[in-house]
Amino acid sequence: LTPTTNRMKYTTHPLFFYPLEDIKHLSGEEFINLISEEFPALNKIIVGYDFHFGHKRAYDIFDLERLFAKEVVVVDEFFIDGISVHSKYIRQHLIDTQIKEANLLLGREYSITGTIISGQGIGKKELVPTLNLQIVDNFLLPSGVFKTYTSVDNIWYKSISFIGHRETTDGN
Repeated sequence: LTPTTNRMKYTTHPLFFYPLEDIKHLSGEEFINLISEEFPALNKIIVGYDFHFGHKRAYDIFDLERLFAKEVVVVDEFFIDGISVHSKYIRQHLIDTQIKEANLLLGREYSITGTIISGQGIGKKELVPTLNLQIVDNFLLPSGVFKTYTSVDNIWYKSISFIGHRETTDGN
């Protein structure tokens, strides 16, 4: 739910990422060997209660404890207002455009980031200039028009955001 490039905002610890395409074929043993070789000082792995890994998610926390010779910490399921804080529930709230509920579970406001790209120029010509964003690696809400805040050069503006395809102009 949080783009790789933004995850550093939420921790003081270094983060390392393996693209899923590069590791999804590995068995559990191969994955543990990989991280043990690449991070020889790794002394602890912390995972959630429902963590699975290895090819087709065939390995679980018990396998991790067996395969990793050092400390494994399993974080218990966590609840807010009786709701499990889990990405699948946050994702479902976002799909259902239940933003307040998703924000509660996220512990922050849902946001997207992108790079400004050229659009068709219709807004500038006919009504008001608009920003068009190239969105990469963000979980997007379903198509619709949303009341938002937009930050440009660290200045926040009240805004209206459209997510979807330009059906009435060019379909992009």
